[in-house]
Amino acid sequence: MEQVLLVSLPGFPAQIIDDASPSGSEQLARYVALGGTLTPATDGLRSVFRNIGGQASGVPNVLSVALAAARAAAGSAGGVIGWSPAGNGDVTTWQEAKAILLATKVPLSIFLIDTSQTYEVDESADLHGSTFNCAPGGNILLNVQDGVQLRNGGILVLSHGLFNGGMTVVFNSTGGAPNPLAWDTMEDPMRFSATGFGGGCDVRNDGTVPVIHVPTNPDGLFILILMNTARILPSTGFFVEVEDGGFVFMAVANNGVGHVDDEWISVPGDPTTCLIAVLSDDVWNFQAMLGWPGVTGITIVNQPITMGGGSGPTPLRPVGALEPLIPGTRYWDIDLVPPRPVFWDGAMFVDALGVGPV
Repeated sequence: MEQVLLVSLPGFPAQIIDDASPSGSEQLARYVALGGTLTPATDGLRSVFRNIGGQASGVPNVLSVALAAARAAAGSAGGVIGWSPAGNGDVTTWQEAKAILLATKVPLSIFLIDTSQTYEVDESADLHGSTFNCAPGGNILLNVQDGVQLRNGGILVLSHGLFNGGMTVVFNSTGGAPNPLAWDTMEDPMRFSATGFGGGCDVRNDGTVPVIHVPTNPDGLFILILMNTARILPSTGFFVEVEDGGFVFMAVANNGVGHVDDEWISVPGDPTTCLIAVLSDDVWNFQAMLGWPGVTGITIVNQPITMGGGSGPTPLRPVGALEPLIPGTRYWDIDLVPPRPVFWDGAMFVDALGVGPV
């Protein structure tokens, strides 16, 4: 399997292509027709690509691993801690909730009971796979204070996030404080860390320390999942900071680009060593994504999670980099004249009448 890196279409991010697959071969032919020059990928990106695609010996496909492991992390033990500052639940303060987490060391749902209420998280804690939840429309503020770090939060992929429901989560760390969210797996090669937001949840970083730091680890990855109208709001600080060689999955469901602050990610070093895989549904606008300052120079992969590949320019059509494209996968190509949808037929992109390639 030969992997190549597209580098020479000005104004567009690079893409990793596997020319041994039907979709990869079709992609290569289209890029060459557009005047692109193909060169070998870096060793670090090759390593990431092999591992996430399940090509390395004994390494399963990362999508199945992510789904299974994340569901196990968030749902293995069950149980709910009812947090109510007004005294309507099991605990009234974060210290009391933390004591239960420390005693049980199993994933729990921390349910925020009182609506229109501020909940203060004023001490660091190991969540042991636990999640924060509240009812939709709860009008709740979950305030993670300066210097607090929450480690090993859980997630139930495409159902519940680490933060889920009608809450706004605000992070406030400044100066030399640790990153507010962290996972032990961040430093462990061949494992992934994940966080998610869903059910109308908003998140915002009012501090100067990035909420999440993705270290250099070409064999690992980080998964950020936004679903069901969750949003990353305009913030003072970055939400994710990625070191050279970092790899980020950004999975979005029922969300548009407008739900994400266009300065949510920072790559202080060399962005050409990093990769973002966007696992999107049909509402994702890749043209708007190109306007995000933090993604300039980063390799972007459009890997749909449904048969809808979003919309955008020709170079960001879906590609089966992580899993093969499903025949019938569609993409609204704004570079065509007039702009129109194209469909993957299993070998190439065709028009609505099945005529191709287009």
